Amino acid sequence: MIHFQKKVVVGRTEYLLTFLGEDLHEAIMESKKVSFNNVAVCGLCGSDLLYLDAYNTKEDELPYTKVVCAKCRGSVTFGRTKKDGTLFLRKTEDGKLDWQKFVEKQKAKEWKEEE
Repeated sequence: MIHFQKKVVVGRTEYLLTFLGEDLHEAIMESKKVSFNNVAVCGLCGSDLLYLDAYNTKEDELPYTKVVCAKCRGSVTFGRTKKDGTLFLRKTEDGKLDWQKFVEKQKAKEWKEEE
């Protein structure tokens, strides 16, 4: 079993990703399923206070992974190809990372009628 490691930098943090394969070719092919480059700064505010986050949606239990800015709370979400599950950062039509502004969710208020 071959271990292939790839360093990815997100903001100020270095992540060491490990990929396994029966041989070097297989390990490198597995590493290609995580196809994104380093993300140095937030595309909205320019901060380097970035971190990786992951969660599952409550309704459908769909997995989401994203890079989040600790300063402005903006984020860019990873997509996943249907063919082989390759993970990539979403981009705009002009090829830039698709940073989204943070929008605070408002909880629905439950109103009770008084009798």
